[in-house]
Amino acid sequence: MKKQSLAWENLQAVLDSAGNAVRKGTQQYFTPRAAAELLSSMLPALRPCVTDLQCGAGDLLAVAANSSTRHVIGLDIDPAGAVPIVGDAARHFACADLQEIYPLLAEVSWRADLFTLNPPFSLRWRTQTLHALSDSDKDAVVTEWKRHAKKPTIDSVLATFLIALDRLTWRGEGFLICSQSAAERIITDDLATHIWLWITAPNFFPETDPGMEIAILYFSGEPQDETHRVALSDLSRIRELRRIELRDSHDISATYHAQRDTGAVFRAVRDEYLRLSTPAARPEYNIWLTPAGTIARHLTPFQDASGKVPREMVAELNQLHGQSPMALVVQKASRLALLRAVQGTTWRVDPALVVAVEAAVRAYDAVRAPFYPLNDVQRLGYLDEFESLACKKTLPGFCEGHRYPITSRTIPIERRETRINLAGNPETIEVSGNELLIEIPGEGGTRHAFTFDIENRNLAGLQPHDLQTLIEHFDIPAVPDIATLQPDRYAGFLADIDRLEADFPLVSYSGV
Repeated sequence: MKKQSLAWENLQAVLDSAGNAVRKGTQQYFTPRAAAELLSSMLPALRPCVTDLQCGAGDLLAVAANSSTRHVIGLDIDPAGAVPIVGDAARHFACADLQEIYPLLAEVSWRADLFTLNPPFSLRWRTQTLHALSDSDKDAVVTEWKRHAKKPTIDSVLATFLIALDRLTWRGEGFLICSQSAAERIITDDLATHIWLWITAPNFFPETDPGMEIAILYFSGEPQDETHRVALSDLSRIRELRRIELRDSHDISATYHAQRDTGAVFRAVRDEYLRLSTPAARPEYNIWLTPAGTIARHLTPFQDASGKVPREMVAELNQLHGQSPMALVVQKASRLALLRAVQGTTWRVDPALVVAVEAAVRAYDAVRAPFYPLNDVQRLGYLDEFESLACKKTLPGFCEGHRYPITSRTIPIERRETRINLAGNPETIEVSGNELLIEIPGEGGTRHAFTFDIENRNLAGLQPHDLQTLIEHFDIPAVPDIATLQPDRYAGFLADIDRLEADFPLVSYSGV
């Protein structure tokens, strides 16, 4: 029993957890085993996943878990907290402040089947970390949260109850221990719809106010028709009844488990909490530059579990792994994927990688820029840099003045041609390789392909056109040359040439 002590090993965490923590302390009053056994007797026989959000030494978990338990989950702000060994059940513990870790639990939609709760009494928690309650699938939670959302603090017992209800599966349930006065004060009519049994008991916590009455609130994810309020002395009579008659609807069932990967998801949340609170404990970046100049990536289990990262972005991130920035900027698709990764807000990016990517893009632009303005045919090789083309002359399937999205790629070719050999005779040769294809979806959804070889067998499903048709009917965008991209350097080079010509004038020779 820690009572209201402030332990040195987590002093700052406790002081930060509540505005009145100095006066109230950690509020750890461990439930006597006899009381815990009595309270757990009203829980369902099937208990696949048992969770305590302020587990302390794990006494409630040790009693509530049984042979059907597969996961025992504990959370406590005190690093001395523990999760007991229960048969072959997997144990999961996180040293964390509930109000700080709750947003992460909500973000990954972590759920629990069964809660055993003995929260700290009368602490004032900050509301700023609990706004995910507004998105709860329990109407009573949303309604109650609205009453407190704009206030700076909220009662710790009420906050714990709201969090438990929010993270509870629909058929799940649990019990919460608090003072009778707190229960009377915080349990509104809306919240009472989830409470099926309210037991009033004499104070069973040693060395606390003996005159304080205790309330044990048995709650469920499903709304209940009635809240049965009884004294602890009547519990033996109630236990003679089938609990299903008191708790409307079903018990927890084997097919209604919190989530099959509940342990893995909880560990992912714990690791993310540790990373946020102690950045050095986890890789600092999702994507960074290695000493070898290649890209490395790391996706945390929490990011994977959250579902907030689209799968296509994860696939893009994996494709960047092991590549150099310079190799990725050459092709438009890989260059855009690289820029999305380093310039977006999804990933935590190594600043050194950002610098390397910017340098690679500048180098690529400098190398690919032509020395002089290009004609229409030459500019076709740069079309993969553009998203759309404007139609300048009506073509079946296209309207003059409209813009159409384009995609470019190379397609394999294999054909036979007749050419004149060195002896001056016709000779049949086989040509293979790749050539440019520009695809433009036209009006009515027809897909048009513009390429040199309109007989190519790889054009199935496309309306073929030659490249000259593309030039005649679409504006081919101008490609900035070196003089346009780097006017100052270009002017400097011209000045250097003028000086060289002045220093070394050309001499005409005539003679033998």
